[in-house]
Amino acid sequence: MKRILTVLVMGMSMQMAIAQDSGHEGMHHGKREGGRMKGIELTEAQKVKIDALRKEHKAEMMAILTPEQRQQLEKQKAERSMKRHKMSGARMEKMKTQLNLSADQSAKMEQLNKDFKSRADLIKANETLAQEEQRKQMKALAEEHRSNIKAILSPEQQEIMKRVRKEKGPKKTVK
Repeated sequence: MKRILTVLVMGMSMQMAIAQDSGHEGMHHGKREGGRMKGIELTEAQKVKIDALRKEHKAEMMAILTPEQRQQLEKQKAERSMKRHKMSGARMEKMKTQLNLSADQSAKMEQLNKDFKSRADLIKANETLAQEEQRKQMKALAEEHRSNIKAILSPEQQEIMKRVRKEKGPKKTVK
C-alpha cells in the first residue's frame, strides 16, 4: 500500500513539475492569481516563504528525474514553445487582415511583439523576484504593450480591434 501511495505522489509531483515548466502562466494552480490561495490574505513574509517552498519543491522534483527524463521535459518545453510561436504568427496574420494594417504598422507591431516577448522572458527568468513581483511586472509590461499597440492603430482600427475582442469573448490577461 505504501508503494502505491508513493508512486501516486511521485506521479502527481511529476505532473506538477511539467505544468510549472510548461510556460503556461495561469494554466496551473500555483501560477494563477486566485488559484488555491484565492481569498486568503497572505503577508509579504508568507508570500516569500511560499515562493521559496515552490522553488525548493521544483528543484527536488527535478533531482528525482533521470537525465533522460529531464531531456524529455526540455524537448516537450521546446515543442510547446514552437507551437506558441506558430500560433502567434497566425494571430498576427489574422490581425493584419482584420485591421487592414499598412506595411509600416505591421512592421511596428511585429517589433513591439518581439520586444514584449524578450522583456517578458527576462521577467520570467529572474528567479530573484517573488511570484507576486513577477506578476506585477508582467501586468505593467502588458499594459505598456497594449498602449503601444493603441498608438500604432488609427481610431477606426482601434474600434475594429475592440469589436473583435468583444466577439471573441473574455480577454486572457497576464496573471
